[in-house]
Amino acid sequence: MPGDDPRTISLPDGRTLAFAEYGDPDGYPILFFHGTPGSRLGARMLADAASELDLRIVAPDRPGIGESDGDSRRSLLDWPADVSALLDALSIPDVGIVGFSAGGPYALACAHELPDRVAGVSLVSTVGPSESLDPADIRSQFVYATLSHAPWLVRGPYRAISYLARSDRGRLRRVMTANASPADTELLETGTGDIVFDDFAEAFAQGTSGAAHDTSLLARSWDFDLEDVTVPVSLWHGRNDQTIPASVASRTAEALPASKCSLLDAEGHFSTLRTADEAICWQATRRGRAVAPLDD
Repeated sequence: MPGDDPRTISLPDGRTLAFAEYGDPDGYPILFFHGTPGSRLGARMLADAASELDLRIVAPDRPGIGESDGDSRRSLLDWPADVSALLDALSIPDVGIVGFSAGGPYALACAHELPDRVAGVSLVSTVGPSESLDPADIRSQFVYATLSHAPWLVRGPYRAISYLARSDRGRLRRVMTANASPADTELLETGTGDIVFDDFAEAFAQGTSGAAHDTSLLARSWDFDLEDVTVPVSLWHGRNDQTIPASVASRTAEALPASKCSLLDAEGHFSTLRTADEAICWQATRRGRAVAPLDD
């Protein structure tokens, strides 16, 4: 039965990969790639939409996160091999992918490496490559430079988030809403906020090293060109996202040959995933290899 409890498979190199399932067990499969911090539990935000659309969500924990074994040597392009092994184990020939926030680059890596198995990709509040940053955005430029050259620095903040997510959610909610969009503030103050906090807590089930390494890979070279991604990609981003500027989505879309970018007025980082949940899931299932089908 679908639910939060992890299932696991053994990968060819002996590592364990954990995942959870939501929605219709017999529906068309959608992979959900979580943000960072985040875990398989983040897919709970799409569970209702998946059930409504008769879709099956498979949400893996990336290495060192949640219940998946770590791999400190991995690169961004190692992830598609893990995903391919997961699909083989579940006898799934092809899928759609939803990549949320830091999960976006991993979704694009799979689209690049596994074009015959990826029907479509939906990127939500996505992280982009360093080239997608506004040169005038000094804060983002500094964050990327720090993550690329000193990823260990993020472990301190991650330890604080881990503690608060487990022991003082009221304080974590106040910290997160201090500079959040009104839409995100409203979401975090409801039951959906508990999904976010559960997601954060599970991210650090094995400590902070897995999430720190996961984050650092996003600021380095992705080792593939967006121009070579032929799978249809739809991007969804809130214009009021205070975590990742909407311009990142626009610039990323410009580099993708088969893409459509939807900027949602007033939406923030997390609220976009909830507000457009059914459209996000549906777009990931589309089989067309051109931009036109994304406009239906």
